[in-house]
Amino acid sequence: MKHIKTIIYAIIFLAAAVLGQQIISLSKSNQQRKQDYADINNIKYGLFSINQWKIQLSEIINAEISDLSIKGNEAKIKPMLEAQLNSLIDGVNKKIEEKNQKSVKGKLKQEFINTFVDIKDIKAGIPQYADEIMKLM
Repeated sequence: MKHIKTIIYAIIFLAAAVLGQQIISLSKSNQQRKQDYADINNIKYGLFSINQWKIQLSEIINAEISDLSIKGNEAKIKPMLEAQLNSLIDGVNKKIEEKNQKSVKGKLKQEFINTFVDIKDIKAGIPQYADEIMKLM
């Protein structure tokens, strides 16, 4: 009888050891899956996140702009700047005209603008505007 109890205890002990080992193994496997899931989520919301890319790119662009030097390149930059200002003025004028064509009040505003504001005079000042922008740069 005493030997039977010892055998039963030994069997129970072996079963507990085997089951304990399985629990440890499954726990490690589960932990690895959770780590992999966290890595995938980190990639999903880090590497592939548009907002993260915007932040990174804006930092890079800001650093490049801060380091930008136009000395020696004024002759190349000024004509491009003047062209951009010209297209900007044309675009603003076009948008204002389109907006003002939608109502009677807008048409009256547009007539007022056409009477007192000459786009040609504004465009004539583009070289001076470009010079001022170059000074600020």
